[in-house]
Amino acid sequence: MNCPAYNSENIIKNGSIHNGKQKYASKNYNKQFVLSSINCISHDKKDLIDNVRKILIGWYCKKLLEFPNIGYRKELD
Repeated sequence: MNCPAYNSENIIKNGSIHNGKQKYASKNYNKQFVLSSINCISHDKKDLIDNVRKILIGWYCKKLLEFPNIGYRKELD
């Protein structure tokens, strides 16, 4: 059995989750995982998703700065 994120063989049992499934941990990378029939996302794909998320958040923040009055409530005198 290998760690799905890093393909490491150096794993140990690490308790169980709420439904009783066995939880494992990678000794080398300090990652926890549960074996399931669902396809795991590789480390490279996780990095790609994180990078796309950062780009989208940066773009969104830049767009918000173009409209400085959005989100502010003007007080009536």
